[in-house]
Amino acid sequence: MLDNTYHPTAESTCFNGKNSKYSYYLHERISTEFFQLLSGHQAFQVEPKAIMAAFKWLNNILRSQEGLDGAWVSYFHEEIKDQFATYAKGSYTIFVDAVEALGLVTVDRFYQPSINTPFLKQNGHCRRYSITEHGKRLLTSSNRQYFKKMFHDPAVKRKIQKQACENKRNHSHYSDPFLESQRDLLMNLNLVEPTWDGFVGSNHDLNLFIDIKTKLHSKLERNDADGRLWNPVVAMSKTHRTSLQYKNLSYVAEIDQRACHPTFLGLLLTQYFLGILTTVHYEGGILDNEVARWLQFTTSKEDFRFSLAQQFGWTKERVKEKLNIWINGGHVPVLDEWFAREYPALNRLLLAVPDRKQLGCLISKHYETRIFQDFELYRLAESLGLKLTYQYDGIGVFSERKEIGPELKKLVDHLTETARRLFNVQLRLKVETLV
Repeated sequence: MLDNTYHPTAESTCFNGKNSKYSYYLHERISTEFFQLLSGHQAFQVEPKAIMAAFKWLNNILRSQEGLDGAWVSYFHEEIKDQFATYAKGSYTIFVDAVEALGLVTVDRFYQPSINTPFLKQNGHCRRYSITEHGKRLLTSSNRQYFKKMFHDPAVKRKIQKQACENKRNHSHYSDPFLESQRDLLMNLNLVEPTWDGFVGSNHDLNLFIDIKTKLHSKLERNDADGRLWNPVVAMSKTHRTSLQYKNLSYVAEIDQRACHPTFLGLLLTQYFLGILTTVHYEGGILDNEVARWLQFTTSKEDFRFSLAQQFGWTKERVKEKLNIWINGGHVPVLDEWFAREYPALNRLLLAVPDRKQLGCLISKHYETRIFQDFELYRLAESLGLKLTYQYDGIGVFSERKEIGPELKKLVDHLTETARRLFNVQLRLKVETLV
């Protein structure tokens, strides 16, 4: 059995010169510190190339945790086995044990097989993983080092170009014009080099930057649950989007719908659920009146969330957070009582929904995406000399010029007319110029 304790060696502390083992990783996403730690462990001394596999696995865990607000991540053992398949005759556990012993990851070893019999069906429970603070620091350091090399290391730049050229997916096109517009965006998207002195980028941001630079994108597919299309731009913080470029166009503005999910809640309840909830009696004009009042309230010129904030003694941001929790089935007693009092017929319909957790996804699928994935919007932008990036309930705008007020108004008018035509709803849109 391999010893899982850390035994630094003379070779593992040498990183420069032709005889250095680290020279193999000079053009990879492995920092010297990460390499030094892993190469001192017996498992990676036997299989040094598994260091790269370990980095990718740990980085994937951290990316998943960042998307889950730091929650532990479940991993099916076959997925881990695949990542280490070519090392140690496919025995991945020695590498998992090694990175755990080195203090990079914490492992919850409880697991439970699935049960699938005529008498009992029960989902299993995979082992769970969480990256330690030490692991986060080393992974972030590796990604930051590699990101900087992408601008200054000729070998890294050549490697990226070659991989992008050889990636068959980069040469395929989509029959769906909206998907094709976003494929074209991603393939021609780039980043302005940051000022490295004082540069602050989280591991989350660094991974998105690297995704954009390498262009090794996954197949573009809409999510089955909500119809949305994920891309690295929508996942990026606004402060970093201004560093993006599409060909010779700069990222100059954003247009977002105000309170998208609350706005369409009344329509979803009456148009989608009323016909399938047999336990709810249709209340005719009363329900129609409440839907109209709800739309008037949520699409009023003044943001309705300020009114709720005043009533409940909350900040606007807290109202936004609580509304999202409440719509998706979370327990918010203040909103429960207020909605039941102000909209009793809609509330009876809401209480009859079997799974409140699906409401947000259904609003996105049946309303939001039909507005913001409408290809005519993207065609209009191109006719105006602009390029759009899809951002769920909004869009980002690339332009060669900074002053594009008339063009932004045309985009707003198009979005407003689309919502009116499809749903008879007055959208409230926020336009923000970023340069």
